[in-house]
Amino acid sequence: AGVFCPRGGTTGRDRGREGKKRRREKTSNAGMAAGLAGLVLLVAYVVFLTAVLRGIGALGVVLVLAVVGALVWVLIDFGWLSLENRGAMAWVAIVALSVVLAVGMYWGILWRRISGQIEVDDDGDM
Repeated sequence: AGVFCPRGGTTGRDRGREGKKRRREKTSNAGMAAGLAGLVLLVAYVVFLTAVLRGIGALGVVLVLAVVGALVWVLIDFGWLSLENRGAMAWVAIVALSVVLAVGMYWGILWRRISGQIEVDDDGDM
């Protein structure tokens, strides 16, 4: 079928077919792993965003994004950030999303400490 190759395997048309088959298998495995990771991240974001919306509501999310947006505006105005740098803007978006999630997740704990409100389950801790 194929010609002898000292490195092992075959040469010519047979080698090309085998290489394509191997590449297809590696690509499908990588695609499945990426799909699984994407699905896990999607589920995590839905869970966290649901908790954030229950914690601070849509208005709270808008207010936190407004504060982060004002901070980014100041950084751009001072020249510390550039709108042309797409990589930096991607990181700014990731940090903005992280701030919204962090504030939303922590808001319930902070509100209980500020207001002095306790839950029925918490009275044994006092």
